[in-house]
Amino acid sequence: GAGWYASHAWNPAFFAGTATAAYEIAAQRNWSVPDAVVTPLGHGTLFLGLYRGFRALEQAGWTDAIPRILGTQAVGYSPIADEEGSTPDDAAANDLADGIHIRDPPRAQQVRHAIDETGGAAVAVSAAATERERDRLSGAGFHVEPTCATATAALLQFRERGELQDGDDVVVALTGRND
Repeated sequence: GAGWYASHAWNPAFFAGTATAAYEIAAQRNWSVPDAVVTPLGHGTLFLGLYRGFRALEQAGWTDAIPRILGTQAVGYSPIADEEGSTPDDAAANDLADGIHIRDPPRAQQVRHAIDETGGAAVAVSAAATERERDRLSGAGFHVEPTCATATAALLQFRERGELQDGDDVVVALTGRND
């Protein structure tokens, strides 16, 4: 028989399921939301799920705000960050973070809308920063794959750009692990 692969980026059930990340974050925080959430950004499914989930919670009256959604892309695979001028000029392509190697995300317009609506942003992270963060996380007991490490690596960049302040309440999504 014939078969086909529909990327998870287009699968409505997968896409709706990512909104549960927002519900879990809010529930674990007694229905308060952080100032910002940082997540890897490839196709944009988790990024948009967070946006939709937090928006639904606010509209339902469960929470009183939507956090800023901040995305992290891999240098060389960073169309959203490139548009914002937040890709390091001197960095080679980040071939480590292959989970977000998406040069033409199918939901790019929706991602841009979510960035605008939440006051969010996107940055591109180098391979060197990814490796440094992966090692640091491993030393702290979090054995993650490289794509995940881009999220914590992006914290420094978001602070340097003034997107995040020292006192901000920030949740960082650790999206995958190595066993």
